[in-house]
Amino acid sequence: MSPGVHVTRAAPGPWPLAFECGREWLTGWWHAPYGPEQRIPVVLCAPRGWEGEATYRTFVRWGEILSRAGFPVLRFDYAGSGDSPGSDEDPGRLVAWLSSVHAAVVQACRIAGSTRVALCGIHLGATLAARAAAERSDVQALVAWGPFATGRAYVRQVRAYRLLNALPSDPRGEATHDEEAAGYRLTRATASELEELDLRALPRAPSPLVLLLSREGHPDRTLATAWTERGADVTTRPGPGWEEMMQQPLKSVVPESVLEDSVRFLSDVARAIPAAPRVPAAPERWQRGWAVGTEVVEEALCLGPDGRVAGVLGRPTQEGWETLPTVLFLTTDLHHRIGPARLWVRLGRVLSRLGLQTLRFDLAGVGDSLLLPGQSPPHTSGTETVSEVREVMDVLERATGARRFILVGLCSGAYLAYHSAVADPRVAGMVALNLPTLRWKEGDSLDVRQRQTLKSARYYRKALLQGETWRRALKGELHLRQLGQVLLARGWRRLRERTMGGLRRNVPQAGQALETLVQRGTDLYFLFAADDEGVDALEREAGPLLRRLSRSGSLQVEVVEGPSHTFEQLWAQELVADRVLERLSTTLGLGHGRASRKGEPDGSARPELRGRARGVQWHGPEDTKPRQ
Repeated sequence: MSPGVHVTRAAPGPWPLAFECGREWLTGWWHAPYGPEQRIPVVLCAPRGWEGEATYRTFVRWGEILSRAGFPVLRFDYAGSGDSPGSDEDPGRLVAWLSSVHAAVVQACRIAGSTRVALCGIHLGATLAARAAAERSDVQALVAWGPFATGRAYVRQVRAYRLLNALPSDPRGEATHDEEAAGYRLTRATASELEELDLRALPRAPSPLVLLLSREGHPDRTLATAWTERGADVTTRPGPGWEEMMQQPLKSVVPESVLEDSVRFLSDVARAIPAAPRVPAAPERWQRGWAVGTEVVEEALCLGPDGRVAGVLGRPTQEGWETLPTVLFLTTDLHHRIGPARLWVRLGRVLSRLGLQTLRFDLAGVGDSLLLPGQSPPHTSGTETVSEVREVMDVLERATGARRFILVGLCSGAYLAYHSAVADPRVAGMVALNLPTLRWKEGDSLDVRQRQTLKSARYYRKALLQGETWRRALKGELHLRQLGQVLLARGWRRLRERTMGGLRRNVPQAGQALETLVQRGTDLYFLFAADDEGVDALEREAGPLLRRLSRSGSLQVEVVEGPSHTFEQLWAQELVADRVLERLSTTLGLGHGRASRKGEPDGSARPELRGRARGVQWHGPEDTKPRQ
């Protein structure tokens, strides 16, 4: 699809690939084995949803460790997850997920030239691996860490997550029988399918040899007994490090000891099987592209020097994209290239249907991108990765002729987009979601900023009027001293900046670059959740510029009620897609009615515009607007 963009990495990879699963396509990454000989191939089965994001780094590391021990490894995305086509809303999800495991096994055996395979999985991934393995005769070994013994247990966990992490609901008030957890939907039909799944009642053992790792303090003896009774040799061991692994991606800790334990187990299994000569891989001839419906094609790429940057390039099947800007989705170490709750995948496909070329990619050391010797992973709030963004623009300009770019980012990704726009005049537009600040202080980390800023001042003004706030304070559930210190510091800082600004008759230095971008003709669109502190930070740092620049039409700031910081609610994701589509359609002169499709954001959740404040458009009830 894009000659000259992709660069084949040196062995052992990992290398991107796409392979068939019935009538659909799946995406994956192949780790070639080190050394002249290879052992049986291993297929890694990740959990789905938010846990898939949390454990992504763990699965990349698992592939690396296994390949160094001589195992060829395939990581893959289930149908409707990760980079693969489809969505959670599609019918027959359980069958599709199990079919994905089967297709991955066939692909791994084909590349490795093997007739036997091993499966490894975590949580729901382990459940799907066990169920699929029980339907095959070529699975020699299974490593299952914390599998759900029943699909009903998984549905209960999703439901519990929703109840324990209550977020503002859809402003349209539309009722749904689906479950939603951290931005991922579990439809009623899929839940019903899962509730029929029971690993204790499999007709046969999933494999002759099983390593069953338990969550800390949660051994599942009934599952081990059931599989032993069906003829499996089951080894049970604890799996330390579960809670540390199941954190948000930035904080997730790879459980090295558990991964090494699995390698020792599989090495013992492999010793009973004669090692085979290594089958030379030919990744340059592998399929890397796939269709998303009839209007979009995508391709997994390695680009840049030595192919170290991993990404997915999307493009409309119709002509004309060459004359329009290319959209780059930026992430830091908070998420890999799919974005929070797969938002960049969904939004990228909608924009490609609109006629735009898009690229979602990983920075060095994040997701599937590689670090150079001596290179450190990107700092969440740093600007040192601006050079990487510009390097990617260079590659696309040389290979596809792209000369204008629109950068899209969330939180620290928005911060990176802003500073990349300042640094490179090829940036024609920017979409910044919950930009935390225009300028981080030297030495600050995201954690420090979260502790110091908490939520927006408006959020706390509103909360002080609610009786529930004072009830929680009396019970000791709120840290009023910390809250008071933060609000006092904010008030003092704003007074000082306004006073100094009046004396100097200028705006804070952090906001001056906004004027430069507008004068350059860069289109700037900021979208904030109403409770996000970035709203206060932008007004504090850009000050009087906001209202003046917004009159030019090149700068727009919108604030909406209800979304979380990552816009994780499904209705909030639809809102983001609708607002971004409307903005880009207006600035680029495109129509966006045809961009909506079933299973993708359709924009129908957008609240009505209620008012303005300091150059900011405010969406939501009248009584929540800032005071003029």
